[in-house]
Amino acid sequence: MGQLQKGINISLESAVKAGSTIELHVFALYNCDLIRVNIAFGKKVSQRQMEKKLEHRILRNMSMYGRKVLEMIKRKHGVEIQVQDTIITVSGFTDFVTGALWDVELLLDKMSNSVSEQEILREVQWASIMQRGNFSEVEKTLYHGTSESSVKEICIHGFNRSFSTAYGQGVYFAVNSALSVRDQYSPPNADGHKFIFVSKVLTGDYTKGCHSMKTTPLKETGDIPLRYDSVTDNITKPTMFVIFNDTQAFPEYLITCQIIQR
Repeated sequence: MGQLQKGINISLESAVKAGSTIELHVFALYNCDLIRVNIAFGKKVSQRQMEKKLEHRILRNMSMYGRKVLEMIKRKHGVEIQVQDTIITVSGFTDFVTGALWDVELLLDKMSNSVSEQEILREVQWASIMQRGNFSEVEKTLYHGTSESSVKEICIHGFNRSFSTAYGQGVYFAVNSALSVRDQYSPPNADGHKFIFVSKVLTGDYTKGCHSMKTTPLKETGDIPLRYDSVTDNITKPTMFVIFNDTQAFPEYLITCQIIQR
């Protein structure tokens, strides 16, 4: 593991710890008063905590990818997740555990039915966006123009930023197909053919972005460091959306077309 990845992992662990930890300073004249406060506070906290266990045979041979998804669920909900043989234990505050269990059950169900890893992560992300958002439309049908050489890669591997048409550090999707037909997004091949994917995209909760962004910005509200799901060029009348997570989009259809000069 490279130094950069180690640094990222440490920062994520610190963020989870900071998001689920408080520091309380109590001042009292007598030690017995501190003991009473500690007991009372402990009772209040324990009343709001929960521990749930799930059993599933697939946990015994869970892949590294599955464990990464569990880590994502753990960070998303601010809970503790422990796996031992075929038992998974989720613990934390009641509301957080309830949300995490929903995602864990979804993950186990998808893995037991041999669904592809990308589809599993996409389902978890969709559920995450639905739980967090107060918006009506989570998924949009958008257009992505690309080069002929990237078509097979996208069909097999999805919208990986290493070969999809990028906008800054993310992958762009147009609201109107006319934008994707432009040469800068879908350069014609030797026969003059252009290639545009009709795609399902999890845009979720979005904000205005810019070309220099490497990821979506943090939201200003709330104590937990949550990011927007995507960015757009115009909040009220968007013409383009940009995502920074490769599993947020699914190529549904491929349009092959040609511009005829008249």
